[in-house]
Amino acid sequence: MIGRSILGRKSFSVPWRPLLLAVALLLLAADCAWSHAPWVLSPERVAEVNAQPLPQIFTEFNATNISMIVGTVVFLVAWVLLGFTGARELFPDLQVRLASYAGFAALALRIGLAIMLGMAAFGLAPRVGTEIFEAPVLVAPDLELQLLPPMWGWIAWAEAAVAAAFLLGIYVRAAAVATLVIGVLGLALFGEDMLAYIGLVGGASIYLLFQGAGSFYVPLPAFPGTRRVSRWLADQPRARAQALLRVLAGVNLVYLGIAFKLLQPNMAAAMIVEHQVPTFGMDTGTFVLWMALVETLAGALILAGILIRPLALFLLVTFLFFSALMGENAFSHIIFYALLVSFVTNAAGRWRRPIATDRPGKILILGGGFAGVHCALRLERLLGRFTNVEVTLVHQKSYFQFHPLLLEVVGGTIQPGNIVNPIRRICPGTLFYHGEATSIDTDARQATVALISGEEITLGYDQLVVALEWEADFSGIPGLADHAHPIMTIGDALFLRQQVLERLEEAEYLLRRDPQADTAPLLTFAMIGGGLKGCAAAAEIRQLVDSALVSYPGIADAKVRVLLFEREERLLPGFHPSMGRAAQRRLRKMGVETVTGEASSAMTPEAVILASGEKIPCRTIVGTLSGRNKLIASLPGALPDGRLPVNEHLQVVGRHDIFAVGDGAATEIAEPFLPLRNIRMGRLAAFNALARIRGYRLHRWSDKHRLLYIAALGRKAAVARLLGIGFGGFPAWVLSRLLCLLTLPGLERNLRILIDWALDIPFRNDIVVLAPDRTSRVTHAHFEAGDVVFREGERGDSAYIIRSGEVEVVKGFGDAARRVATLSAGECFGEIALLSDVPRTATIRCISP
Repeated sequence: MIGRSILGRKSFSVPWRPLLLAVALLLLAADCAWSHAPWVLSPERVAEVNAQPLPQIFTEFNATNISMIVGTVVFLVAWVLLGFTGARELFPDLQVRLASYAGFAALALRIGLAIMLGMAAFGLAPRVGTEIFEAPVLVAPDLELQLLPPMWGWIAWAEAAVAAAFLLGIYVRAAAVATLVIGVLGLALFGEDMLAYIGLVGGASIYLLFQGAGSFYVPLPAFPGTRRVSRWLADQPRARAQALLRVLAGVNLVYLGIAFKLLQPNMAAAMIVEHQVPTFGMDTGTFVLWMALVETLAGALILAGILIRPLALFLLVTFLFFSALMGENAFSHIIFYALLVSFVTNAAGRWRRPIATDRPGKILILGGGFAGVHCALRLERLLGRFTNVEVTLVHQKSYFQFHPLLLEVVGGTIQPGNIVNPIRRICPGTLFYHGEATSIDTDARQATVALISGEEITLGYDQLVVALEWEADFSGIPGLADHAHPIMTIGDALFLRQQVLERLEEAEYLLRRDPQADTAPLLTFAMIGGGLKGCAAAAEIRQLVDSALVSYPGIADAKVRVLLFEREERLLPGFHPSMGRAAQRRLRKMGVETVTGEASSAMTPEAVILASGEKIPCRTIVGTLSGRNKLIASLPGALPDGRLPVNEHLQVVGRHDIFAVGDGAATEIAEPFLPLRNIRMGRLAAFNALARIRGYRLHRWSDKHRLLYIAALGRKAAVARLLGIGFGGFPAWVLSRLLCLLTLPGLERNLRILIDWALDIPFRNDIVVLAPDRTSRVTHAHFEAGDVVFREGERGDSAYIIRSGEVEVVKGFGDAARRVATLSAGECFGEIALLSDVPRTATIRCISP
């Protein structure tokens, strides 16, 4: 009860435990100091070693120091770039948990300052050649107070008093001010020697000045006349105090790396030699240079505040390791460890929350493919977190789908969840709508969007980016729409995989019953369309079948056929002819039969009929053709092929407020689907859309022929053309994999796909069927009078039969609603939306139970 009534608290009811722990640590520090006293070098030894010639690695450039410096710069750039990826999302639950302990940062800093100042006041960690308790110091062992005139002896008692105030939580802000005064006094008395500590001590003191004691303190009345100041300090955000602490600590570390290692390498080398620090096979000069580079790099990264939590954990382990190697007191760097605790919990901090002052505007992006997602990403980076410009993205799916690896889901090389990434996580600063754009009013600058819930909304825009992708095309061949499987989504890929494996199951069962049974329709798989998707689908299905046949011993290899039909004379139309010929050779080598220059005239449930009249038995047909997007084709000015003509800024001709990118943009040079090209178009459209709002000069689109073209054809098979030189096989496949990693947004997905590829090397394709089937069922539902069964405009996913009671059919909304019919027992409703795949055409409301 005494503890609860006297001591203020924020988290726990028993505050004496951390105080007792701190006292125990202070006693342990004294014990460590008695058993191991050395600190750096004596003044005479420092002067002696600094007078010697510098190591050669510090006086002239050579391959060793140049490679070390370049490696450090490369690491710095890589770390900065890593900060722009999804690395900040690693271990999100852990980061939230660490942030919840941010209140303990003040306690850690108090304990760190208390131990440091207490040891300094009583001389518990003296310099080499000085006995314990013999020489009180100011902050650190090399700032001995006995070197000053006797009039400055009171500083030791001041340090002891401030240490006690920090430890007990008594007037912590006043103690922080006193520590800052002591630091300034140290600068005046010791000059540049104080610079090695002023950043760390000053940063911790400023943090406590702003934040106060944090947890576990003794609440006492404020000093007269300081209430207003104390209230102002308390109102300052923790992030601001943390930002000040981070900047001062980063500058301090950079100074230490430069002043005590780069500029005094002999002193650092002498420390290593005299304390017998292992250098891991390196000569002493090289090891010192590495220490200087690492310490300076760490300070720069702390100063920048990039990925500060993992950096702080790395530094904590590193400093503990080197302190142990050098035999230093465990509390020699106690204040630095306390700072690292604040970095782990508070992260980097921020000086102030910016206020948006830019010109307001609305940018609407339709489509969440490569061009659309990267357009949103570029806008987020250009705008920052605080802006008056609203960026909205509309997409049919809630996720971004990585199309280049879609066919590997069919083959079982990639797990389906690894090629999709939630758009809300990729673009956290973008307003996202899960739905489909149904119409665009270019005059009113509005787009109508049907949400996944069935509700229709209208979105206005100042600048519109049309990034819609092509749709599956089943036109031109009778029966193709009825009997072919599309391959546009994850669901399509999983369903096709299921169909292939089920055909193998059926065929083996038939052959077990009758070895002479005709299994040709079951074991023939036909791809319609010899583009990139068709070639990859044929290759993946061929590889899936080859891998699966080991588990189906009743089926002979010769009975399985994979056919690829292309109406043009060569495969991969749109690519260079040599790539089409190379793809045809590789597919034939894999066991795929290619039929070019002959169009399919019709499809039936059991066969593919060619223009020549030949009928090929086949029950699995894959439609890989894609065509124009209906919404794009309906816009004014659209070309007959469904694309929008654009100018050199990717603006739709005649409409300066609409940009077209990706598949729907008709540029000067017609290119096949290339992710990197779509990404470039999306980024350029983002810049130009924002430039239109802010009145900047627009950038031009360069549609020159690319230097590199790659067509991935499946597992370890690809064809490529670089600088006009064609090649294929394993090098092209590896290059295609690298491009996939470069174009796939999100670090997490990159790591997952790398794991899938690594597992694909020693193991065979997976033959487990994981199709998104739903259990079919008939169930009952009960409604009371006045209940609404469903509303007009909602998505239809079921039909109803009335067992008893009555319902009314209502058209319209609000005052315009009117009853158009009454239904009773035995009648049905809801089948129109279910069968026609359209929104509900009316509202159904119960008249009776």
